[in-house]
Amino acid sequence: MNHPYRILLIVIIFIMAVIAFMMWQNRKTVNDLEEATQVPSDEFAEIKFILDDMEAQTGLDFSTPNPATFTWNVRENDHINESQIEGYFTTVTGVAEVDARAVEDYFINALFNLDVYNVAAGTTSAQSGYMNDNLVCSVATQSITDELGNLLVNSTDVTVSCGYVE
Repeated sequence: MNHPYRILLIVIIFIMAVIAFMMWQNRKTVNDLEEATQVPSDEFAEIKFILDDMEAQTGLDFSTPNPATFTWNVRENDHINESQIEGYFTTVTGVAEVDARAVEDYFINALFNLDVYNVAAGTTSAQSGYMNDNLVCSVATQSITDELGNLLVNSTDVTVSCGYVE
């Protein structure tokens, strides 16, 4: 084979190898993207349905749930044990107290039971736990105060976390 053809053949093989490598890398990137954007599980779909329905009922924006782990108290043999729940949470900031209360009312109206082992209250914050079968949701509210300790109007943050107990 002539010297110029040999160089041309080597260049063509090199270009083909580079193209094959780029296609392999692109396939890997597409697979990673598909894994990262998988269709949510049925459990997530149920939680998303609840958040969407709560948004429709309350007018508050619960449209961006994120994965979360939250603590859930469980009574077992006269002891209260903490369990870590894998689920989703979303927060709405700067809402009126009446709107924050509407979130808690939503769970009662949606046939959830208040779980007395997951209720806490302070001067500017509160947490209520609701359960429906093995689906549990925690509603945490935090009222914002000024530097003198006065509650600010329309300044309650509401965080809703939902997941499943085993």
